Formats: sequence, C-alpha cells, structure tokens
Amino acid sequence: MKAKRIKLVSGDLQEEVSIPSKNLVGVLTPKAVQPKGEPEKLIREALENPVDMKPLENILDRDSKVTIVVDDATRQTPTRQIIKHVLERLEKIGTKRKNILIQIANGMHRLTTEDEKKKILGEDVLNLFEVQDNYPEDRDCYEYLGKTSRGTPLYINRRVTNADLVVTIGMIKSHAFAGFTGGAKSIIPGVSSKETILSNHCFKFVEYPNGILGDAERSVTRRDMEEGARKLPVFIMNVVLNKENRIIDVVSGDVVSAHRRGVKTFKEMAEVYLDEPIDLVIVEGGYPGSINLYQALFGCNVALTTRRPILKRNGTILFLAQCREGVGSDIIERLFDEFKDPGGVLNYLKNSETIPEQWAAQFLASFLLISKIGIVTEGIPKRKLEKLGLIPFNTIQEAIDSFLSENEDLKIAIIKDPDFVIPNLR
Repeated sequence: MKAKRIKLVSGDLQEEVSIPSKNLVGVLTPKAVQPKGEPEKLIREALENPVDMKPLENILDRDSKVTIVVDDATRQTPTRQIIKHVLERLEKIGTKRKNILIQIANGMHRLTTEDEKKKILGEDVLNLFEVQDNYPEDRDCYEYLGKTSRGTPLYINRRVTNADLVVTIGMIKSHAFAGFTGGAKSIIPGVSSKETILSNHCFKFVEYPNGILGDAERSVTRRDMEEGARKLPVFIMNVVLNKENRIIDVVSGDVVSAHRRGVKTFKEMAEVYLDEPIDLVIVEGGYPGSINLYQALFGCNVALTTRRPILKRNGTILFLAQCREGVGSDIIERLFDEFKDPGGVLNYLKNSETIPEQWAAQFLASFLLISKIGIVTEGIPKRKLEKLGLIPFNTIQEAIDSFLSENEDLKIAIIKDPDFVIPNLR
C-alpha cells in the first residue's frame, strides 16, 4: 500500500508520520507569496499612500497630540522597524516630542516587562518617550465614549482619547473569533477597560458563527470593535507577515478599509480549499502557538470555525502541541472540574456574566460537543487531559493507526502552520 510520509513539528516535539495515500486528501499549507518589496520601502510607501485618509503630514502639525499604540509581547509585530518611520515623519512635521505618547495595547494581558519594552521599541525610543501599559481594572484611566449599537460600553484609555491622532501599529493574521487580528483590535481590546473587553468578548459574540475565523465582515466581535474604534481619530499601520515572519505587505490609513486591504493580502497567502469534508484533521501545533493548551486550541478553530469548516460533524481533530506551559488557563481547568461535561460548561457560561478568558473554555466545550479531540503533548499529564475531555496519545502515528483501524476509508487532512492557513470547503 502506497503511503506518504509527513514531518510534524511543535517546538521541540517532532514526529514523522506515515499515512496511506488513499486516505490522505491533502496537506494544507500557506501559499508562497512573495513580498511586495523590501520592508523599509513597503513601510515608507504605506505612509505616503494611506487608504482613505490623508498622509500624516496633512493631518498633523507641531502642536498636535499623538498617541502611538503598539502591540505587546504576545505578538510578533515588527514594531521597532515600523515605529522609527512613524517617528521620523512626526519629527519632519515638527510635532513636539512632549506631545507624543506610546501606549502598549496589552488589553487584559499581563503588564509588559522592561526587557520586553526594550525588545518591542528599542532602548532609544524607550528612553525618549513616555511608554505605558493598559491597566484594564483602573476605571480612572478611562474615558466613557458611549455604547456601540450592540450595547458594548466604550471605556477607552485617556492617553488615547486625549490624542488628536491615534496611530496604531499592528499585524494582520487570522483570529479565532474576530476574523483577523490588526485594525480595530488595537483599540478594543488593546486600550480598553475590563468592562469593555468582556462585553465585546461575551458568549454571544464569540459563539460560532458570530465569532468566526478568517471572515472580517461576518464577525460580530470585529464589527463591534470597529464601531467603537470609529469614535476615535485612528490611523493604522498594519503589516502582513509570512510564516518566516518576513514582511510581505504594509497598509496604512483608515481603521476599516486599510485593514481590509491587508486582509486581502493575508487571504491570498492563507486561503485553501477542499472539495469534501474530512473525517480526521491533523493540526501541527507549531511554536509559540502551542506554548500552552489555551493557545493550541486555535488549531481546532482552524478546522471548525471558518466560513465553511472542513471537518465533518462528529469528526476528529488530532493535534501535536508541546504545551510547555501546561493548560495556560485556570478558567478551563476550573470549569471542567466543576461541571464535568462540555454541555454543563456551556450552559453555565451562556447564563452567567462574562469572565476573563471564558472564551477558551467556551471554545473547548463547544468543540467537544461536535467532534472528538486527540492530542499528543509532553506538557500536560494524561489524567488532566482526560478530565478536559481530550483523548491523549503517545504519538500521532499511534492515533492515526487507531482511527484507521476503526474506519479504513477515513479521509484525512493535515494542516501545517495553522496561524497562516484558512481552510474552507468549496
């Protein structure tokens, strides 16, 4: 019997698997998209030709107040490379240095360490400008800007609301329920209060298909973010990276239309299609995307929450995930320990106030109701995996052989680099 051998990698975990050719429908990888130019050239051209906005020189003067919003250490955005061009423009305009603030868009993530700030911005920038994190629970840090049409209260960081222009530096890639990262996400959740973030990340907004991967227009979460961001004078600077973290495109300008220009580039690289639904989807965890189970669950989103998901209902997801930091979410562990089954977890979350990181437990519970999830990992004990409803295996090959013994006609697909792949049925 003919077989194909495929190597899978997740951090230090590596395994080569053999799958019968008749069962393997496809190995889904991002397309090789060439950069549209050298990075420095792309950044300059984006600043000179913003989408649906005037260049910075035509918006600002020497007395303008500017807040530059940058990603925290959880993103691989080449902020240091971009911010120098933004600051050079502001210097040419003559904008006073004391009027330029830098705000880290850490949302409800932990605060950024000094070493991380140096890595993100560079020591020179860190020494010249006032740099602050977002403190989501300190109400005094926020200004109330009303509510969105969906009821989200808009408490936005005063360092942002006091600015004449907010320049956001971010990156565009697929996102589990906001469609894509970048754009308005720098504002909500980036520089918003806990109340705003939890409202925007509520059960109803995150629930598929309101929360959807790879579709900005259909994501209720993103539309709510963008409505809120429209309350502010936002000028985005977003990059699109390939799997090697090389810049392939840069967009600037309007918080929605410039973002969609970048989304178009990302989709050209990431969108792949299958003709038939799959019984078993094997997801390569990659790294740092599988540093913990919380992050690795994104691989399930790739198979289950796109516009036309490739996995059959009651199919199986199998992923290789190092999870060197364990589960990575106290909420997942607490809720599954308390309610024992995914239906109980979902019922509780649906009828309770939103709590931080509930979306991770919500996703896992909803996935378990419509699929089986197998995992190969060294970072989480088997008993704990079983308590979470997951099926632990020693190797991916062991799992494949087990599933094939139950169904020799199994249709199998492999997703490599899931952060850069958006699979759909035709």
